[in-house]
Amino acid sequence: MLLRKLNFVLTLFAIGFSLSALAQGNTCATATVLTPGASCSYTSGTTVGATYQSNAANGGVPGCASPGAPDVWYMFTTTSAGTYTIDMQTGTMLDSGMSLYSGACGSLTEVACDDDSSPNGNMSMISTALAASTTYYIRIWQYSSGTGTFGICITSVSLPAGSVVMTNGSTSTCTGTFYDPGALSNYGNSIAGMVFTICPSTAGAKMQANFTSFQTENSLDYLEIFDGNSVGAPTLGTYTGTTGPGIVQATPSNASGCLTFRFTSDGSVNYAGWVATLACIVPCQSITANLISTNEAAGVGGIIRICQGQSVNFVGSGTFGTSSAGATYTWSMGNGATVNGTNINYTWPAVGSYLVNLTVTDPNGCTNSNSFNQQVQVSTTPTIGTSATPATLCTNQISNLAANVTMNPYTVNCTPPVSGTTFLPDGSGVSYTTSITTNCYQTGLTVTAATDITNVCLNMEHSFLGDLDIRLICPNGQSISLKDYPGGGGTYLGGALDDGSTSPGTGSTYCFTPGAATLLVSGPTVTAGSPAGSSITPGNYMPAQPFSNLIGCPLNGNWTIQVTDHLAIDNGYIFNWDINFSAGLLTASSFTPTIASQSWVPAATLTSTGPTTAQVVPTATGTPCFTYSVTDNFGCTYTQPQCITVNCTALPVGLTAFEASAISNERVLLTWETSSESNSDYFNIERSVDGESGWELIETVDAAGYSSETHHYMIYDNDPYNGTSYYRLRQYDLNGMLAVTDLEAVYLDFGGESGLVLFPNPSESFVSVKGDLVSLSTFEVLNMMGQNVRVQLKTFMQADGTLLVDISELAAGVYTVKNGSKVTSLIKE
Repeated sequence: MLLRKLNFVLTLFAIGFSLSALAQGNTCATATVLTPGASCSYTSGTTVGATYQSNAANGGVPGCASPGAPDVWYMFTTTSAGTYTIDMQTGTMLDSGMSLYSGACGSLTEVACDDDSSPNGNMSMISTALAASTTYYIRIWQYSSGTGTFGICITSVSLPAGSVVMTNGSTSTCTGTFYDPGALSNYGNSIAGMVFTICPSTAGAKMQANFTSFQTENSLDYLEIFDGNSVGAPTLGTYTGTTGPGIVQATPSNASGCLTFRFTSDGSVNYAGWVATLACIVPCQSITANLISTNEAAGVGGIIRICQGQSVNFVGSGTFGTSSAGATYTWSMGNGATVNGTNINYTWPAVGSYLVNLTVTDPNGCTNSNSFNQQVQVSTTPTIGTSATPATLCTNQISNLAANVTMNPYTVNCTPPVSGTTFLPDGSGVSYTTSITTNCYQTGLTVTAATDITNVCLNMEHSFLGDLDIRLICPNGQSISLKDYPGGGGTYLGGALDDGSTSPGTGSTYCFTPGAATLLVSGPTVTAGSPAGSSITPGNYMPAQPFSNLIGCPLNGNWTIQVTDHLAIDNGYIFNWDINFSAGLLTASSFTPTIASQSWVPAATLTSTGPTTAQVVPTATGTPCFTYSVTDNFGCTYTQPQCITVNCTALPVGLTAFEASAISNERVLLTWETSSESNSDYFNIERSVDGESGWELIETVDAAGYSSETHHYMIYDNDPYNGTSYYRLRQYDLNGMLAVTDLEAVYLDFGGESGLVLFPNPSESFVSVKGDLVSLSTFEVLNMMGQNVRVQLKTFMQADGTLLVDISELAAGVYTVKNGSKVTSLIKE
């Protein structure tokens, strides 16, 4: 801080003057020379013997003097610009006066005057800013034509570099500190419309003055400011007292960019004046932020809809009125995060609805004024429920699969309640705070009316309402009182525990809203708490100060509840609180995804699949799992598994055998046998060329229904395939349940050759044997001793009707494969 006043402490009785018999410097031309110093060293003087010389000797410039008073003159030359204080200490003079002049004898201009007005008493002092290397004149007199002795000294204080002191004139600059005419001391009296113009030294700039202090005599001393290079320019205001201009700046229509100041002070009482920081402001160019492209195109309503974990690429630019050189680009992602650059990728960490904007800033700090508010919605995860009935079963039994899907909404709530517990300990003047962060409103949006805030609700308890002061503080520090201290006495809030412990009681919700007409302290009461007492009824209450006091608060940022406990003994808790704004202020929208497609993922054993249902007929024991899939309108796919337990092998009837036998090269006998039947309706016998698809119904055979005896069944297939025919038996219960047997295969050669084909031959491990079913069932494998070793070999029926024979256990050598009269050699390597 700069020292605004230069104080002198003078001890009157300690000053002695050695007076000459005659007055010195009775005229301006014969003025006595003084030298300014860093401290006051008095030079003695007298008006004894002096005559009134001002009008005759100085061009008729009496200043503020009484006409006809004898006067004497002094002169001094400044060495540097700064504040100079001329101190005239009275000796035998009474009611003295002193004037300071610039110019030359015969054409002087009064700079300042002290005519011995209060509060100086018998001491006259002038303190003002003066230019460097300039000669000034001092005139001293006594009212009522009296004479007497005095002492005079001149001290100087240099101004900081770059200082600009108001004088009659002008200057050009873009930096510095602007002072009143008194600079580091009080300005002078009787300043009659001093005019000073400050113009920017940078072409095209506008002058700005930031007044950091301002003190003038209220309603008597004035500073006028004009928007131009003269007092003929439009006024920007007139200021007096301690209400200063703050920041003033040349307007865009002011082509000169200059500011002109006019200062007037009356003939008595002066103050510290002002200090202002000068700067040249280059007017902002027009800037528009543009959204060029996104890799995920906006859909219905211009909204980009994406899945969780999905990144979005944004490409933006700026349109500039003058130049894009040095511009920076900052993306606001709608969740408090920012990313720099013109081409960015971003992945939101949570589901939600977000507003994306781009701020373009040029090197002068100017930004775009538009917001394109690109909305991005990140899909919610649906709730998928699946079931299997029964979930545990045997092979060839049916389990019914079902699915249920709930699409979950996302509700925009910029101010979710603060959960958890904020303890309000007993205190005396101690404050406790809890905050909510909002970040989903349009950048720069502020409260413009009391109705913008719907309510502020606190769920809390406290055992002594009279303790508390409750305030709401907005992100820029503005605040209002929701409940003033004192007030409310010993009334509870909620179900408080007034037992001296720190255990939490039961909270009640108190909402402060602009539409309420009752203060919290005046609310009705109910009986609650322990020990039972009067507690304010939960509900809506009027805040102690209106919400209109929060106009100008930014919506985004930290909103804080501050509770101050003023008295001892009682405590309480805030369990949660929230603040709600008008729905019309919210740009980001709530949403609920919709189902685009849903189904059970196809699997080999699934049948009768629909949008939410399917049947599974397991063919093997184990724990097979099946997948239900949902795709929403965001293009996001979610799945849910459903497993069943297959822990036994069973048929719906006691099926003991199912066989397919070729009784000729063109006819197949199919037989099956049940040891018992219960609830059995009928059998379907089906045929397929590959055992997987294209099943054909051969015949339907009625079942026994209920029987504990053995039943034999048979049919003929008179139209088998040439080659391999696959057969399956499907049994249906009276209740519609279905079971399927294992497959049986028959190989027929319509050409009539019943020989065997072996390959590869020779072989080390496996040999495929091809032939009709009769041949495959009767061939022999003989070793060198004529023994049939086929019974020692493992065989596996293949899907194409061939038989795979494992010969790895045979000793190396030559074996004879015999089928009736036909003989084939097999070489085991």
